[in-house]
Amino acid sequence: MATMVMFITKFTVKGEPEQFEKFFAEHAGFMSSQPGFVSFQLVRAAGDPHSYLNIGQWQTVEDQRRVTQSAEFRSHAATMRELVDVEAGVYLPVASAGQPL
Repeated sequence: MATMVMFITKFTVKGEPEQFEKFFAEHAGFMSSQPGFVSFQLVRAAGDPHSYLNIGQWQTVEDQRRVTQSAEFRSHAATMRELVDVEAGVYLPVASAGQPL
């Protein structure tokens, strides 16, 4: 059985956070419609309105990679890079509430 994966992205907004949030909402609509997508949560740092984390959950690494290699995603990413600095990676679950190590 495949292990669900997390695609965790740190965004540092270069300009107005509201502009980033508006574009992110559009981008999230695209991502949410992709095969293998499970969920996402975008959070903002309590002490820094320009710092966000997005935790996207995917059924498999292959699902996530297929989407991020698509032309439409690359177009979204190019627009995103105009608004934010990005650090991202794919993570595998190790433990969660009720399911310790």
